[in-house]
Amino acid sequence: MTDTLPFSISMDWDDFAEKLSFAEHHQLGVEIDALFAGPGLSDVAVRKKMERSLSRALRDFPYRRSLHGAFIDIAVHSGDPAIAAVARDRIQRDLETASRLGCQTVVFHTGFNPLVPGREYGRAFLERHAAFWPAVADQFPGISICLENMWETSPQLLDQLLRGINHPRVGLCLDVAHAHAYSPVGVETWLERLKHRIRHMHWNDNHGDTDSHLAIGKGNIPWKEVQAFVRRLSGEVAVVLEMKSMQAVRHSLRYLAQLS
Repeated sequence: MTDTLPFSISMDWDDFAEKLSFAEHHQLGVEIDALFAGPGLSDVAVRKKMERSLSRALRDFPYRRSLHGAFIDIAVHSGDPAIAAVARDRIQRDLETASRLGCQTVVFHTGFNPLVPGREYGRAFLERHAAFWPAVADQFPGISICLENMWETSPQLLDQLLRGINHPRVGLCLDVAHAHAYSPVGVETWLERLKHRIRHMHWNDNHGDTDSHLAIGKGNIPWKEVQAFVRRLSGEVAVVLEMKSMQAVRHSLRYLAQLS
């Protein structure tokens, strides 16, 4: 990889014009967070209007673009067929939106809940995801699907999940902050175990207690080691600075540049 990682910044509906302008000026990609919650999630007319506005704004944008899919209670592995069907519909709709917006990548959470007891839950989780994602990926040949860790307590489950799915365009979005906050396993172990699975990453900081979405350097994640590790990975990995304020984005880019 080159010295400069392929950074993107996340943009919500309220700030997408400002973030898009900043990204274009600094040759960064963007990840669209505008449609996974609020009116853009549930109101069909509002979603269409938002999508048209995003499409116009992105028309001449020359850099990488990705979409963060719906994640609230999205569980394709649910034992309730009606809930699983809603999850599948949300995913299908997000992939159709991503196609229209020219996104190369769509990120979805796995929906795994480590507090559910018993082996049956874990087995059903792996089997149902393995049955679902390959066919979905085949419907959208121009898009890579990246599944993101949230509450998973170890990298082994993500490795098993992606091995079971076994599709060339379904990979891992490693959220470093989630691994740091919700897993007793160190971030370096996550990176080493999943290095062949990582296609996309989310970066923000915390103190290991909750997913606080701090600017890089404001928590205690070992960013120097993380950045050096990612630079050694084979193939290009998109890195999204996933934080709300422009101040946090600017601080993060300066901090990371100083680590180089």
